[in-house]
This record gives sequence, structure tokens and C-alpha cells, in this order.
Amino acid sequence: NDRYVNNQVDTWVVNPGSTGPLSAHILCSGTTQQDADYVSVYSGLCELGTVVSQTLLDKQSGTLSIEESLLFPPSEDPTGTKTSCLVVRFETDSDGTGYDGFECQYFLDPPTTSVVVTDESGTLTNDRYLANQSDTYSVFPSAVIASTTLSIE
Repeated sequence: NDRYVNNQVDTWVVNPGSTGPLSAHILCSGTTQQDADYVSVYSGLCELGTVVSQTLLDKQSGTLSIEESLLFPPSEDPTGTKTSCLVVRFETDSDGTGYDGFECQYFLDPPTTSVVVTDESGTLTNDRYLANQSDTYSVFPSAVIASTTLSIE
């Protein structure tokens, strides 16, 4: 995005469904604008594309070097609506434009085909973010994607 505004939160969710076991690997590199801007990676539990609980794996700002792996077991939820998921979140506390940006990549093993579910507004990108905006991107793998890249620039 070409401009960030106070208190923006971007969230991406990788949800491999209930057919595990499946490994997910995430790599984030690049630079956030300033130390008040964070990239966080969580393991979580998702229900119908919504994160219902999460555990912090890593949180960094400035120059990023994040590498996390997670093994998704088959869902143990008896209702079949909750699955393990991997959450990547970008949070900024300051206005900013014109910095180098960062990139997060995730790899699924074995490779799977994905269907992307966007945020409630149905949009994947915005050219300007407003205070307290939250976007969620959910990926539900089902059978041949080697990797997907999520970029903030």
C-alpha cells in the first residue's frame, strides 16, 4: 500500500483445513518503517475463517528475520468447524509512506491448491488505510500451490 495511517492492523490467516497433517513454513524479511511497527506470527485456532484463539510465535520490528514452522494436525473439534491456522499480522502506530517495506512468504508441505477468502468488504487491497482499519486474508488450502507471497510496500 502506498500510505499507512495510525493504528492500522493487517492480518493474514493460513488455514489448511481439517485434512492434516500438513506443515506450514513462514518467512518474513525486509524492514518496517519504524520500531513502533510490528510483524507478528501466531499459531491459532480458526472457525469458518475467523481466528478464535492464538499463541504468539514471534514478533519483530525494524529489520525483520522471521522464520516459523507449524505442523497442522487434523482438526480435533467434534463439530468440525474449528481448524488449526497460522496468523501473520502487521500493526503500525504511526503514519508513514515511502519506506522499503517487507515481505512474508508461506510454504505448505505437501503443496496444496488454495482458495482465498478476503475480508468482510470483499477487497484484497486498498490504496489508503484509515485509522483502526483491519483487513483479514484467509487462505484455505485444498490440493497445488508451492508458495504464496504477501507483501507490504
